[in-house]
Amino acid sequence: MAATTHYEARLAHNHETISTIGVGLAMVRDVIERNVMDPGEDEIQQLRREAIDSVVGMGASQETVEAKVEYDSSRNLLRAEAEGSTELQTRDLSQGTVDESELRKTAASSLDAKAETIEKFASIGRLSVYQSEETSSKFFGLVSSGTQRLAVLDKSGVVKLKLNDAGVYKATGELLTKVVDKVLDEESVFSNASAKLPNLYICHGNQLLDVSGISSREQIHSLLDVEFEEIPDSEQLLILAEKP
Repeated sequence: MAATTHYEARLAHNHETISTIGVGLAMVRDVIERNVMDPGEDEIQQLRREAIDSVVGMGASQETVEAKVEYDSSRNLLRAEAEGSTELQTRDLSQGTVDESELRKTAASSLDAKAETIEKFASIGRLSVYQSEETSSKFFGLVSSGTQRLAVLDKSGVVKLKLNDAGVYKATGELLTKVVDKVLDEESVFSNASAKLPNLYICHGNQLLDVSGISSREQIHSLLDVEFEEIPDSEQLLILAEKP
């Protein structure tokens, strides 16, 4: 398959035991759903906390847990998903780091681009955001447009997120609400009387918060109020917004 698709591939050493080791190092994940009409901040916070408590109870390390909340207004379905690393994975795998050239090479591979075209936008904690500009032509080359693609990697070289046609913005804890409103204004797609909000992701500390499943501004702000209630005003954050 690799030869046919021109992707790099290699056979891992001691591959016979990988399945067993993988079980021991697996991420712990749980999903909780509720039928709720127009959920408020308290309901979002409660369901999110239930999902986090569930994966911690299954063996995930509290510091590694990331939670995602989605709301499907057509079915009145509020869904919280939490995922975290086991203590074994945290202890054994989080210490290794790779150098900048290797991170750039991995980012280029994930975005299917050349390493020299990759630019590093910024780093937050153990996370780094790399970007690549893709240009396409229309009308026999008379009109060209650029699409920005993003990749988020941690210091060990793991690709945490890939986005197509996305923008990235800097913010601080103090200005988070204002910057998020600006991002929603600039990255939303408007048609007739409706607006499709972008998929938002926020890099803070060593974590990546997924806000892509929220369908209204009010619910986005409610979730951010819960997540960043005690964030220092001076803390640096990165907001990633993918066009819907």
